[in-house]
Amino acid sequence: MKYLLSIILFTSLMACSSKQEYAQAENALDAGRLFIEATLQGDFKKANFYLMQDSTNIRQLKNLEEAYKNYSDAIKKEYNSSSININSINDLSPKETEINYANSYDKVAHSIKVVKIDGKWLVQFN
Repeated sequence: MKYLLSIILFTSLMACSSKQEYAQAENALDAGRLFIEATLQGDFKKANFYLMQDSTNIRQLKNLEEAYKNYSDAIKKEYNSSSININSINDLSPKETEINYANSYDKVAHSIKVVKIDGKWLVQFN
């Protein structure tokens, strides 16, 4: 009986510890970079971690994820290996930064805002 209880306890602890944790962003640029890298690599769980949680942002991230799923494997590989090209960084306030960027694959300009909320830097779509 003790042996069975030990197995159940061990299995429960392993299930709890398998939750993916990501490092908090240290600043606005760090949060933006981590978010952008995650979306380029198709890691939308990670991207969601760095996203401000409101219905608009969640919906837009979901749209990005659906579009990514429809790409061919060749295109996904191109995005995955692309680099981030920062076009501009605008500090709007001590707690808001706008990052305009493109990736080296499609070279389309995108813009995100990174905001500091409750001590955490999070991405907000513009």
